[in-house]
This record gives sequence, structure tokens and C-alpha cells, in this order.
Amino acid sequence: MFGLFLENGPLRISKGPGDDDWMLSPADKAWTDDYNIIFLDQPVNTGFSYGDTSLTDMDTGAVEFLSFLDQFFAMYPEFKERDFHLTGESYAGKYLPLFAFHILERNKHQPELEIKLKSTQIGDPFPSPAIQRQNMYLVAKGLNTVDDNNLD
Repeated sequence: MFGLFLENGPLRISKGPGDDDWMLSPADKAWTDDYNIIFLDQPVNTGFSYGDTSLTDMDTGAVEFLSFLDQFFAMYPEFKERDFHLTGESYAGKYLPLFAFHILERNKHQPELEIKLKSTQIGDPFPSPAIQRQNMYLVAKGLNTVDDNNLD
């Protein structure tokens, strides 16, 4: 939702007049101005998504994602032959590579269901929280934005 409403989606959300009031307005510029985009809440029952499943592992999430894509392309066949790019941020650093792997594996074994995956792009990935949090100081150190005598 962060990317949809604050970064690259067609709408922006801003504070309204009351304490609990929010307003939507068109974005000055959005990725949707130039590209066809699907914003997909993953897994089911997060954000605006809903369903009957209860996700217990990321492989199941990948299977559900492929099922969604199959249904989407069945409903909108005009998109089936277009290049497909997976993008995400933060926790997508964990699941997008897995989803891409599942797409590529299925493309090999079931070419009749091919999804024309061209790229996977992950902004500010968060694939390993424990390791990343313990080593974030290395970024500031590498950029010479802190006195490294106080970091080690």
C-alpha cells in the first residue's frame, strides 16, 4: 500500500481536515501513466485482498500467485503475450525471487502456460532482517557519513 499511495500508484493519500480524515487525489505522475500495472496484496487476506486460504509457507504463496496470474491472463488475454516484470520492495526481497523461480520453472515444464517474465526488481529489499539490522551501520560507514572510530 505504501508504494501504491505514496510512490508509484495513480493516487496519493493525504491528511484531511479531521483527526481521522484522509483524502485521495490524482498523482501528478505515476507509473500507471506509462505502464500497465497490477498492485497485488500478497498473501491473501493482507491489505485489500481477501480469500479462503491461510498461507503457511512461501511456496504456497508462490502457487497462489501463479494461480492469480493464470486467472488474470484468462480474463485479460490481451496481456498474456506482453513482457512481464515483477517489482516490489522491502519484504518482497524474500518472496519475489521465489515467485520468479516458480514462474521460470513452470515455463520450462509447461511452456503452454508461459509467463513472459523479463525482470525482477526489488527496491530496498529486506530478505534477512536479523543480519541486515545488525549490519546497517556498515552503509553509513561506507558512505563516510559517520565517524567510524565510534562504530567498531
